[in-house]
Amino acid sequence: MLQFACHFYRLSRTGEFNRIIELALEIGAGQNLSQVTMDQTAAEFVELLNSLKGLPCSGVGGGVGWGSMIRLLFGETFLRPTKHFDGQTSSEPDARLCLGAEHAAWRIMTRQEVICASESDNRVGGPIDKGLQLLPGTVVEEVRVCPITFDLRLDFSGGINLAIFCQNFLSTGDHDNYHLRVDETFYVVTDRLSVKRCS
Repeated sequence: MLQFACHFYRLSRTGEFNRIIELALEIGAGQNLSQVTMDQTAAEFVELLNSLKGLPCSGVGGGVGWGSMIRLLFGETFLRPTKHFDGQTSSEPDARLCLGAEHAAWRIMTRQEVICASESDNRVGGPIDKGLQLLPGTVVEEVRVCPITFDLRLDFSGGINLAIFCQNFLSTGDHDNYHLRVDETFYVVTDRLSVKRCS
């Protein structure tokens, strides 16, 4: 494991996050989940991530004003009243299952090319905008999650995939990596590479 950790560090120093994601998922895929010690919250989280398989991506959020953050909705959507800082209220699309990446590194790609990544230009019509617009209407065909680091890859119909790498580990700012919201409960991958549940 130390050898892999050193290799991850060297790759992170050179910015090769795509390769880090692949290595982490390869390590995770080689793990027998029954042999990996996870607490109940982490086990629930992994099970819920796997439940995304077969569901359509029904909405996305990101781009201008979002920084590198993105949000994906899965399954049936509904309108949720939202109160803004200026006191105004509007109705925003929402779903029972929502995946959000806050400070994790991520990328969207097809079989032929990388469309965008977390550090891409997020202006209207830019790479993040174009990448996110590929997802609505696609269906999750495969879910791969590393049971050690919780790095995630979702394969969608049409040859599109989203990979999330939990790059924040023992960070100084206590930055969470990503979360899955189920109804009003959040499962959050922290910068300790552990999962916390909060409502």
